[in-house]
Amino acid sequence: MDMNEFKAYLLQSTRKLDEAMDTCLDRMGSSEGLTPNQARIILIMSLEGSATMGRISDSASIAGGNLTNLCKVLENRGLVERGRDPDDDRKVLMRLTQSGSETAQRLDRWLTTRLEDRLPEYRGELTEIAEALEKLSEMIIEMTKEKNS
Repeated sequence: MDMNEFKAYLLQSTRKLDEAMDTCLDRMGSSEGLTPNQARIILIMSLEGSATMGRISDSASIAGGNLTNLCKVLENRGLVERGRDPDDDRKVLMRLTQSGSETAQRLDRWLTTRLEDRLPEYRGELTEIAEALEKLSEMIIEMTKEKNS
């Protein structure tokens, strides 16, 4: 594969993956009355525990203002709550409530069941796939840090 083919493949594949994840989050979230981004936030908070808005924003790739509005909706639904960082009173931490944790468990079961149904032939390759995606992400991040020449 030459460089032009690789670039085209990279752009197409990442777009497809992004669209596929959005569709997956839409279907998963709709089972709980959540938007795709709300489902993404719940799953991220489930993995990370208490987190600042900045950390959630980075993990979910959602801009601060949008994230604030999404979290307010989740807070009004009783799925997340705000609290002060015990180590730094100036920081506000978001965390899942009991109801939010239960929702996260149902979302995780939804995703796990579908992955297990569709990925048996790839089970041996899952680690390789995950490592390749991580390596590609790191490469692109490093590339964007380079100065324009």
